[in-house]
Amino acid sequence: MRPTRSDIPDPDSRIDRRHVLRTLGVLSVTAMAGCADDEGEPADGDDDAPEADDEGEADDAAADDEGDGDDEDDAVTDEEDDDEDTEEEDDDDSDTSRFEDVIAFADSYAYEGEMSDEGTGQEFRMEGRVAGGDSYMRMDDQEGVMEIYTIEGETFFVEDEEQCFAMPGVDPAEEEPDDVDVGTHEEEVGAHPELEAVGRDEIDGEEVYVFELTAEEATAHDDEVTYYVSVETGYLRRVETEDGVIDFHSWGEIDSIEPPEMECMEMDGEVEDDDLPSLGL
Repeated sequence: MRPTRSDIPDPDSRIDRRHVLRTLGVLSVTAMAGCADDEGEPADGDDDAPEADDEGEADDAAADDEGDGDDEDDAVTDEEDDDEDTEEEDDDDSDTSRFEDVIAFADSYAYEGEMSDEGTGQEFRMEGRVAGGDSYMRMDDQEGVMEIYTIEGETFFVEDEEQCFAMPGVDPAEEEPDDVDVGTHEEEVGAHPELEAVGRDEIDGEEVYVFELTAEEATAHDDEVTYYVSVETGYLRRVETEDGVIDFHSWGEIDSIEPPEMECMEMDGEVEDDDLPSLGL
């Protein structure tokens, strides 16, 4: 049985239904997309790009921070290396200091020490002061005490604090050991200006350079001599020889030397050696 025309769907009606279906489909997709956006999930692949960029920037920033940290560590390491290099240079300088460059003298000083007479082997203790051209020395040995004052060209000998002799024109340097005469040590420095320190030592808590001369090298001494020079001040601190040890101190601090406070016998004219008091040397 053939269908009647009224039974055949109108083409316009079929088109309208397809249009409706398409419209409904678009609306459904849009609605679903809207729901997805509301839940905070990206609607499509394009929306992921900004978040990826943000994460990339964060990673780059973190990487930069780590890099900066490495730079700071490198800077600290470089500073430590520089400090180590400086310390090594200082150590090198301390071991290669020249005699002439580090030692200093002044026109006043004090000294004390123990010596022995080369001929007799007799030991004695000595101490003294020097101020400009004036000097005082006290010597103690088995024969007693001898004090020598030299003031403005006049020499006073005091025996056992009892007898005093005033003698003009007597050079006390002829009676004093060379080791207490700074001129002796200045002569040695002048003869060996480039002598290198063999190291450092410590005397009563004071750091000193150590200089050594053999008997063959020494100019102003008859045997080997060791000089100790203050690292802080440069002043001569100690002299050691085979005859004894002399310590120096109070450089530049001695004001004046006063004559003995007692009556002294004047000895005018030429003085014979037998007339001089014995110094026990």
